[in-house]
Amino acid sequence: MPWREARLEMKDVRPLQIGYFLEQSPAVSETFILDLLTGLAQRGPLTTLVGRGKDRLGPGQVYTGHADFPEGLLRKSYLLGKLWGKGFQLENRVRKLLVSRRLRNLPSTVLPQVALVDYLHHAATLAPFLRRAGIPFLAHVHGWDITYKLSNPAFRADLPELFASAAYLIAASHHMRRLLILNGCPEEKICVIRYGVDVAGMTPQPWNERTPHPSVIFLGRLTPKKNPVALIHAFGLVCKTLPEARLTIIGEGPCRGECLEAIRRLKLNNNVTLLGSLPREQAFPLLARHWLFAQHSVTSLTGDQEGFAISPAEAAGHEVPVVSTWHNGIPEHVIHGQTGYLVQEFDFEAMGRRMLEVLQNRPLAEQMGRNGRKQVQTLCQPGQRIKEFSDLLNSLGSRSKS
Repeated sequence: MPWREARLEMKDVRPLQIGYFLEQSPAVSETFILDLLTGLAQRGPLTTLVGRGKDRLGPGQVYTGHADFPEGLLRKSYLLGKLWGKGFQLENRVRKLLVSRRLRNLPSTVLPQVALVDYLHHAATLAPFLRRAGIPFLAHVHGWDITYKLSNPAFRADLPELFASAAYLIAASHHMRRLLILNGCPEEKICVIRYGVDVAGMTPQPWNERTPHPSVIFLGRLTPKKNPVALIHAFGLVCKTLPEARLTIIGEGPCRGECLEAIRRLKLNNNVTLLGSLPREQAFPLLARHWLFAQHSVTSLTGDQEGFAISPAEAAGHEVPVVSTWHNGIPEHVIHGQTGYLVQEFDFEAMGRRMLEVLQNRPLAEQMGRNGRKQVQTLCQPGQRIKEFSDLLNSLGSRSKS
């Protein structure tokens, strides 16, 4: 083989340069992003391009500033556009121009061959630049970006271009897949890839070593779509029958004040503990000691919804039965009557009855816990998730070379 041909062949097998575009560094609660970042980085070269928040950069992340805009400029463009009845549209256009300008100024060594973009609205902003730069990309959908964000007319207007530009759209549940289809996404471009739950790394607590009193735990952000106030009301009904019951809430968020007020009003100060936000290393041992996990997810007044809802799956991995709601992707991993119970959104009374049913029936709770672990172990394999993402990104790399 001539030397030149051999050299070209060696060049073709160099590791694929993958870029992971994040609007900002992941929050502690966004474990589904952190796990994917770690998994992909272990399989090959990965550059994480973070658009906002220098102070939150983690190892291996590159600050690009592509989302760190002067808010005054965006606000002025919105107000100017409003004069013509197109405030969101003009603000959106200015945002895209700023993104393209800042990314064009990056060194060529930073720009990847293929890209993964988290959240649909972020992918819509980046799509014009990525298309012009010839960088094929995946757009990862999580929940609020295909529910709440749809109320923004400029974002809705961007969807046809985004669906045409993205190679694939990744949804964590079939519910989100349906929402994408109903909003015009070609079905053949959608891949359902579940969040990963490392069940093998979770050690269920023996029931005789769990809390001595009936106990319920919630782990997640205190936001309207998780409706922790409804959970507190449901638990208040439990306490009328089981006054010794305890509820532990792990998480922070805008509903904290409402939670404290509900606890005070229902006289549950001795029954409910708010621990604030904790990393998994501290939260999981607490989770494993409880009898029941409960989460009252709803469609909020703004239209915001959960996506896959990772916390109930993590609870199931610890053999903790789950009581939750018929909401978005939750029924795809919480099997009603087998791994827990589901109630209608906002029906806190039904939730209270179901919680009581589990807490008063130890054999039922144990069986549901075992069933839940098996279900999540089958459905949410972390290695399979990383492999599917890696395979898709590599297929885009091969396609771009040919």
